[in-house]
Amino acid sequence: MAPETGETFDPSSFLATAGNGRTISIYRPNKTVIAQGDPSDSVFYIVRGKLKLTFASDDGREAVFAILGAREFFGQNCMVSSAARLFSTSTLTECIITRLDKELAQRLLREQPLFSEMFISTMLRRVRWMQEDIVNLLMNSSQKRLARLLLMLARDQDNPVGSGIPHLSHEVLAEMVGTTRSRINNFMNEFRRAGFIDYNANGNLRVESSLAQVLLRD
Repeated sequence: MAPETGETFDPSSFLATAGNGRTISIYRPNKTVIAQGDPSDSVFYIVRGKLKLTFASDDGREAVFAILGAREFFGQNCMVSSAARLFSTSTLTECIITRLDKELAQRLLREQPLFSEMFISTMLRRVRWMQEDIVNLLMNSSQKRLARLLLMLARDQDNPVGSGIPHLSHEVLAEMVGTTRSRINNFMNEFRRAGFIDYNANGNLRVESSLAQVLLRD
């Protein structure tokens, strides 16, 4: 069955249901969704939850370069290339994820303006984040980079700052910030003593908006 046409087509509702060319799966935390080197034949959409994108080098080193949340796409490179997956993705929290066959995703882009707008906006937003990350890495201290990362992780499209983010090890934070685990430990302890961060009853990290003060320091 072809997707609905006209103004009644709702991409969010469409992506949250199963149908021809699309399946929905529930993943527990710490589960692999796609692995580096897998065939590149589908696009994924996060209905709920958070996951991380990682790249592994030939010598076994692994780097976390992005955290994605609800209403974001990944695996989109299959739209322009049939090469194997360049990155791996694994869940940080329980996730509900929709898989779109490549052919369906391409047809939606051609025939459904609302889907096309949603998809392109997501990609442009990610490009902007990547550009900001490069500037942040070049211009800011590791402490400011950590503060910015925590604020970004806490402020997604569903939850305001202060609502809590899933547990991330200091090793993962160090990889994303570009510093050592021991420095992350020191910075996190300093942020906690200052009341910028804390942990809730579920063990999730609560980030206060006041952490932005760190970004204003000379």
